[in-house]
Amino acid sequence: MLPVKLKTLQRRPDLGVRLETNTARSALVGLLALGLTLLGLIAPARAQTAAFDFQTLDAPTAAGTYANGLSRGNIVGYWRDADYVAHSFIYNVAAKTWTTLDDPEAGRRPNMGSFAKGIAGNNVVGYRETDKQEEVGFLYSLTTKKFTTIIHPASAQGSHLTGISADGNVTGHFRGEKFDTHGFVYNVATQAFVTLDHPAAKESGPADFKGTFVCGISGGKLVGYYRDGAGSYTGFVFDGSAYTPLNHPAAVAGSNSGTRVTGIAGGSIVGQFQDAAGWHGFLYDSAAKKFTTVDVPTAAPGTTQVTGIEGGVLVGFYDDAAARTHGFIATPNSAAGGAK
Repeated sequence: MLPVKLKTLQRRPDLGVRLETNTARSALVGLLALGLTLLGLIAPARAQTAAFDFQTLDAPTAAGTYANGLSRGNIVGYWRDADYVAHSFIYNVAAKTWTTLDDPEAGRRPNMGSFAKGIAGNNVVGYRETDKQEEVGFLYSLTTKKFTTIIHPASAQGSHLTGISADGNVTGHFRGEKFDTHGFVYNVATQAFVTLDHPAAKESGPADFKGTFVCGISGGKLVGYYRDGAGSYTGFVFDGSAYTPLNHPAAVAGSNSGTRVTGIAGGSIVGQFQDAAGWHGFLYDSAAKKFTTVDVPTAAPGTTQVTGIEGGVLVGFYDDAAARTHGFIATPNSAAGGAK
């Protein structure tokens, strides 16, 4: 456990860090975020709708379920109880079993609790919010059944762990004194942090809470998004030396709008984008430079968010017409010619 003491959090508007639905749309939406295609990452894409078989995930007794990552047939995320306290879970697809993973230091009041975000093999990462309103990263071992605290040494307002690779590299972000957000990679073996700041996230502008969010790692590539001075989200892929923008062609720019990239597996990238109707999930094929839009058929319009991918299988969550949140698994429907 790192000997770093967090200051008590001041409550501020949500940054979309937890990626829950009900994100407010700005009156400024209307400009398509297409200008960044000139770097060649995004072809003038036809964003077709994916052919997937969807399975809903509802944790027992949950008021809402959020699926965030998957590895070797295990899905992690969190569910909220009737008091809106979050509880991390691991769901085994083959056995159809739910296991709650509550960090013992997590708070037990509304909006607090344990938030599992990623998994690789026997290691789960996420963060807890304590009764003192501290947001603290954790690594949980399915082998030892122990939680390990991980806090960026420069963190003043919270450290979130968002993903982990099989070789023990953890992605995340932390907030500074002024609620500025910075991405990072942490190596479990060496306990070394590398801080990552997208250059555009430092630009001045009217909006607070600019910053860089690193969400996933695969094969030496990192994915995430940044929030600029205007409050707009832009997705990126980082190869260790350069940031390449990744924006869905139908995404609109504006405060709390745009594209958020949240997961990667090889050449397949997932995330969410917002258009005039709300938020939609997407799958991006790096080789074909093609986006596939992912909307759960039973979801309320504009509420589908894809958060993780492994072997072509997607996980995420959506709201129904009654505003209840459900997790989901999306398996490519090869018979219908779905994306793989």
